[in-house]
Amino acid sequence: NMGFIVADDPTVATGSVSAWSYSTLKQMASCPYSIYLSKIEKHRAPPAPALTRGSEVHDMCEQYLKGIVLEVPDEFVAWKPEMDKLRDLVSDGTCWPEKELAFDNEWQLTGWFDDNVWCRFKADVIVQEDESSFRIIDWKTGRAFGNEFSHAEQLKYYAVALGMAIPEASFISASMYYLDHGTHTLDKTYTREEISYFLPLVTERGKTFTERTKFPATPSDQACRWCGMKDFCDFSVAPKKK
Repeated sequence: NMGFIVADDPTVATGSVSAWSYSTLKQMASCPYSIYLSKIEKHRAPPAPALTRGSEVHDMCEQYLKGIVLEVPDEFVAWKPEMDKLRDLVSDGTCWPEKELAFDNEWQLTGWFDDNVWCRFKADVIVQEDESSFRIIDWKTGRAFGNEFSHAEQLKYYAVALGMAIPEASFISASMYYLDHGTHTLDKTYTREEISYFLPLVTERGKTFTERTKFPATPSDQACRWCGMKDFCDFSVAPKKK
């Protein structure tokens, strides 16, 4: 069975993780043992080209919006009009790039590294559109198509986080900007009532994550191929680096 171990196996890894993010929820769904390796054993994934480029692009966007970098790279020239609008809003004080939203388990804002932090969201851009309307934007590099369900789910989580951070927000729009695909976006809108409906579902998923104490390995060709922990894993079915 290619090294698969189940939760009640006495050899299964045990521990706990006190804080979650949307990416760690996705990682947990793929393989709990990878969470054990990264969050409890503290193994660091080797740099992956796609992740490195994504980080560099995020830095470029932040620096352009803040006026630190004065030119949009040629590969993103299609986005220049939108980035220029956002940069003007940064100057106006109604747009915030790379905003950290961290909460305790009562959804009260706290510090990113505070002892009581329970969940974390890094907003690539937050825009205040009027007194009660806000937008949250996530920059995406790489594939735009084939991940629509996961990306829509991510926007829902981000909208919940923004709604909890800003009680006066009665209307929230959330967008993915696919930087490698012209000006393609994925756009969702949420009312305060919808945020209130989603909140218990998101909270329960976060609680399930932070209350977990067993981390079984669930290897598969697809999960292991893209896993940053595969070089540290005894159960991986992906080829290891020599």
